[in-house]
Amino acid sequence: MGTFGQIMIIRRSLFPIFVFATLAACLSAQTVYLTKQPGAWKPWKLTAIASARAERGVLPAELKAFEAKLIELSEFLRRTPGIGQPIGFSVETWGNLAGYRPVPGQPLGKQLPLSGATTFGAFPIFEYQRNGKTIREDTGETNLLQFVVNDLQSIYRSRPVEWEQIETDAVLMPAVQGTVAGYPLVLGNVIVKKNAKPLTVPFSLEQALKLVLPNRQQAFEMARDNLAKEQASFAEWQTPAKRAERKKGYQEASVSMKDGGAFAKQMEGQESQIEAVMRASVAPAGPLAKSALEAEAALKEVQTLLAALSPAEGTGPSCYNVNGKSLRERFRPVGATGCVPLVRPNWNYFDARLPRSAPQLIVISGYGECLKASEDAPGKTWGCVANRKLVEGLDWAAVVGWLDH
Repeated sequence: MGTFGQIMIIRRSLFPIFVFATLAACLSAQTVYLTKQPGAWKPWKLTAIASARAERGVLPAELKAFEAKLIELSEFLRRTPGIGQPIGFSVETWGNLAGYRPVPGQPLGKQLPLSGATTFGAFPIFEYQRNGKTIREDTGETNLLQFVVNDLQSIYRSRPVEWEQIETDAVLMPAVQGTVAGYPLVLGNVIVKKNAKPLTVPFSLEQALKLVLPNRQQAFEMARDNLAKEQASFAEWQTPAKRAERKKGYQEASVSMKDGGAFAKQMEGQESQIEAVMRASVAPAGPLAKSALEAEAALKEVQTLLAALSPAEGTGPSCYNVNGKSLRERFRPVGATGCVPLVRPNWNYFDARLPRSAPQLIVISGYGECLKASEDAPGKTWGCVANRKLVEGLDWAAVVGWLDH
């Protein structure tokens, strides 16, 4: 699986990448950014909502210890040259306890280390005029860096389209795009770990194909049932009783319209056309039957593939080729050309001997956005400028030494 059979994902972290304040009424053409004014580090705060505490099964002492570790991480950031004594911006750092809702096959929240993040924001210092007075602010909008702790699913990555709406933590393994201070850069996220265990494990071909079954089974049953329903409706439509009922309805409508029977005559004349359309719709070669046959064939395709797997193929690692035309060409044994490995989180990565509050993994998210900021405004010191300075000047040895304790 390569050196980074470690990186996995499933869903994007719920933390925001941008923070927006209600400054629209305040900011105007008179806004002046004070790029040479000293800023401040604002007081630390922690968010640990009730649902997150319940999902994690966290004890008060554990939460207190976890917050202490997040504060320690914040202090590493503060010691970075050019960040601890900010010029032209003020810094806010805050922590949070992340919630956790497992999908089938995942451990319960109380069985895992606590997870959350220390978030870093460098906010501009600026002045503007309001009612003839000069107002100074150091908040608003900025790019954030998040130092996400102990979250195996904090890097977003796509899944096969055949798994739409299926509950699983299996994903397409993201590629390593480079390194930052020697640590892998994956989808704009820096992955920092000390444990030699990989962050992901292979997903077997049999498991991968079985996740295709529910959607195809449902599609077939819906198409089959819809065809049967429409066929039954058409059969009833043709009965003498229903024909008489419709004729009576046409006549009553004509009487209410006082049209001398014109409407009734018109509708009775169209009965044969309506019947022809309905007959064609439910015919063996019609669109509804065709949809049912196609759905049945799609279901049989995956059933046939599963039945044909040898034990070695079924239990072996799988990959996915998005350009494959058939299911057989898309879901392949790992190593096939143009095929991205399918993996899931390695829940055995975490060392259960350590306290739940111990940080064992950091994912620095938001950094990729700042790599795109190639044309920062002249004199700008906040946002991505500060974020890059932080990551480039961070005491990585201290951060790595902080892990796994």
